Amino acid sequence: MKLSNEDAKLFYELFFPLLDYVNREYHILPEEDYFGQGMIDPQDAAEVAHFLWERTWIIDDYLERSDLPE
Repeated sequence: MKLSNEDAKLFYELFFPLLDYVNREYHILPEEDYFGQGMIDPQDAAEVAHFLWERTWIIDDYLERSDLPE
C-alpha cells in the first residue's frame, strides 16, 4: 500500500514529533531536539522507532501530553 502525498506528509508531521518526544524522554540519541532540526539520519530514526515499538505504551503517554492537530 502506498500513501498519497497528503497522507505521507501527515504521517511525517505526526511521527517525527513522536520520535522527538521518545528521544527527549528516554535519551536514546545525544541530541535533545534532534527530530525538529530538519535532516534526519534514517539509522537514528530507526533506533528511536525500534525503542518505541518495543514500548508501545509510550504512545499513550505521548497522546496525553501532546497538542496534536485535528
